Amino acid sequence: AKLHAVHSNSGARGKSYAMRFGANYASSDFQEILSDTDIDAVIIATRHNQHAQQAIDALNAGKHVFIEKPMAITIEECQAIYKAVQTSGKRLMVGFNR
Repeated sequence: AKLHAVHSNSGARGKSYAMRFGANYASSDFQEILSDTDIDAVIIATRHNQHAQQAIDALNAGKHVFIEKPMAITIEECQAIYKAVQTSGKRLMVGFNR
């Protein structure tokens, strides 16, 4: 596996991580990452309230997803993620580091 791109709402922080870990580029536009055909999977490690929508968007864009816990905040978000997994045929894994 290779880190290809880094997304951050803060352009400076994203660029710093991209340089530090050898990514090809950084972007403050999440859709740019999802549109990149060289990316097969995304790691979602953002704030909790962004997890569900970003996972759904990534799955719908044809990307596999590794998402840090919590996967979602509400049962409705969990159900929407489940539906996106079923529809996309892509894999979703939730990270729990303890």
